[in-house]
Amino acid sequence: MIMGINFCPCGSGQLFVDCCKDYVIGGAYPLDAETLIRSRHTAELLGCSTYIQDTWCPETYPGKDKVNMNCTQWTDMKIIDVFGGDDDIIVHVQKKYIENNCEHYVDKNLLIIRVGGKLMFYYSLE
Repeated sequence: MIMGINFCPCGSGQLFVDCCKDYVIGGAYPLDAETLIRSRHTAELLGCSTYIQDTWCPETYPGKDKVNMNCTQWTDMKIIDVFGGDDDIIVHVQKKYIENNCEHYVDKNLLIIRVGGKLMFYYSLE
C-alpha cells in the first residue's frame, strides 16, 4: 500500500520519504500542528489507523470500532491557516472528497492540544 508512493499525499509537494513517511510509519512525532495535520491526512489516505489513534487525544478518541477509515474518501487537503498558542492550536483546513462522482469540499477547524509534551488531535470544531 505504501510502496510506490513518490509524492507525499499531504499536499506539501515534497517526496513522501522526505515528508510524512517517518511520522506515519517510522515512529517520529510531529513538532508542529501543521505537520501533525498533514501526516494525519496522509495516514487517512493510506489507511494507517495506528498512526491516527496514536495522534488522537485519548480523552476524545472514540475507539477503534467507531473510527471508520473508509467512511469518507478524502482526496486532497489544503491548510488555510494555523493560529493559537503553543498548547492550543487551531488548524483551518479545506478537504476535498468524492461522492457519487462529484467533488465536494468541506472546511474544518481542527483543535490540536499538547498532551505530555506531544501535539495531538483533539476534535473538529464544526
